[in-house]
Amino acid sequence: MVDAPTIDREGVSLDVAAFFRRYAALTALIVLLAFNFAVTPHFASWQTLNVNLTQVATIVIVSVGMTLVIATGGIDLSVGSLMAISGALAPMIFLSSFGLSYPALGNALANATGIRFTSTPFKPDRLFPALKEKFGS
Repeated sequence: MVDAPTIDREGVSLDVAAFFRRYAALTALIVLLAFNFAVTPHFASWQTLNVNLTQVATIVIVSVGMTLVIATGGIDLSVGSLMAISGALAPMIFLSSFGLSYPALGNALANATGIRFTSTPFKPDRLFPALKEKFGS
């Protein structure tokens, strides 16, 4: 067992190197914020805060998950590539009529489930009953 160090109040000196080693991440965050406040116009605005909270949130969630997986010894880097593919496909799916503009997605759904749909759009209220009919339960 290691005893806690005692502090001599008379000869207290600030060890700057030890401080920066201990609080390096916090110091880097403060330096980055100060730089952006000084250089970036409109950095301290509600719009910037809104963008950071809405658009960066998904990346932060995936990053925290990947960090926890890596920290526990399981190296699984496929999460990043899956997020990149999802981020590229999501706008195409949301902005189209899903099956008409992108028949490859309809074919992938048919190949994955074994159920062929003859009309679009592919909606969960049509997909799940067809899966129950095909596979039971």
